[in-house]
Amino acid sequence: MGVMTRWEALVRYDDEIREAAERLMPFGAIWVERFGEAFFALNEDRTYIPNIVERLVKDAEQEAGAEWLRQFSRTKEGDATSQEALRVLVEAQMMGFQVSKSGSGIFEVFSKNTGTKYLWSNEDIVRFGKLILKR
Repeated sequence: MGVMTRWEALVRYDDEIREAAERLMPFGAIWVERFGEAFFALNEDRTYIPNIVERLVKDAEQEAGAEWLRQFSRTKEGDATSQEALRVLVEAQMMGFQVSKSGSGIFEVFSKNTGTKYLWSNEDIVRFGKLILKR
């Protein structure tokens, strides 16, 4: 094992830093590193810890949401996914449907009640929104 950095030691042995870092861990190690950078940039002033963590959690959630949406940028037919269709997919996800994209590029929307719906085009997605989501 190599030499431990100051930040690694703080994350491992300082209870306050460790607890804050644990809130960021689900988003990946890069977010813990960003916490360290901000903490040191603010001269290790512990009063900033809650603000740093809250802002980083918000940024990480936004980035995760944007990453999730990026997978739906093109339909199976190769068309750019319309804003209306994207809104349907986001709403479905928020309502508890599992929305994903298959390896072949088909959008799949699953719920226990309705099973899996396969959506190939913007028209399919909008129709799904009208039928299932009552849009």
